[in-house]
Amino acid sequence: MRYEAFTTKAQRTQRVRCNASAIRLLFAVMNRLRFVLLFACLAAACSTSAPPVSKAADEAAVRAAMNGFMGALNALDADRMSDYFADDITGFVPLAQADRVEGREAMSRIFRNFVVRTKPTTERLNIVPEDVEVFVSGDIGVVSFNVREKSPDVTRRRTFVFVRHGDRWLIRHAHASDFFAAAK
Repeated sequence: MRYEAFTTKAQRTQRVRCNASAIRLLFAVMNRLRFVLLFACLAAACSTSAPPVSKAADEAAVRAAMNGFMGALNALDADRMSDYFADDITGFVPLAQADRVEGREAMSRIFRNFVVRTKPTTERLNIVPEDVEVFVSGDIGVVSFNVREKSPDVTRRRTFVFVRHGDRWLIRHAHASDFFAAAK
């Protein structure tokens, strides 16, 4: 025989009321725990293990990397220039080749050839970027600038895409194009 057979109807009714109260209490606690768990998950998702870096600090780091590359270029130091290239660098260097350059070795070769051609007549370059714009978003930085020359009357436009590799910013893509003023 079942246990309920020995209880009265009043006892069974009281037990149902207690069970209903317990169930309501359980649902209320679960509902509150759901919000606590949701908040904890959101807090964990929003936190990072790396220390926060300001956008201004990233922009300064990208600018410093660009300046370092330009310093190496002006010094005609091909090895130092290559230190700023990511392994998977790509680029458009129309004075060197028509197609896209792919890979650190290919880009380094172009700059080594430039240095070999230039050094016999020029000890040091004096390329001064103008209208420099630096933009950073996450692990990507973009630098664009112009270099204006009077003879011939040309504006050399340059864009560099940097990627963060650990604590360094390396050039992932370089784009060069020249605009020659119309003859007067």
